Amino acid sequence: MEARKFDGLLLSYIFRFNSGQFILLCWDETSDKTEENLAVMNIMYQYEDLNNESQSATLTRCTNESTYHLFPVVDVRWGNSMMDEISTIRRLASNSSEDLLKEINEQWAQEEARLAKEHPREK
Repeated sequence: MEARKFDGLLLSYIFRFNSGQFILLCWDETSDKTEENLAVMNIMYQYEDLNNESQSATLTRCTNESTYHLFPVVDVRWGNSMMDEISTIRRLASNSSEDLLKEINEQWAQEEARLAKEHPREK
């Protein structure tokens, strides 16, 4: 994988809050490439541009099952689309996936019940 470079980008920092992933981009105010870079990024990446004029934004999923745990990897729109298609094909090709999901959900419910009993909430 090749790292994408943007002219005029002074600093970038990626961080997560639970399952929300955010990228902070600090641009050189004197660069004439900033608008062009933002146009490219809006086409390529599933991130919402939050700037001073933004009143609201719709946050969308920007990772998939193969990139979720690869924190520094920021996938492009078509990469996520292809992985969604592959995931669907895998799921539909396997008759056991529903049984496996049911079993995993039952185990998780048992674990949640155990944790709730072990760590009761204060009233």
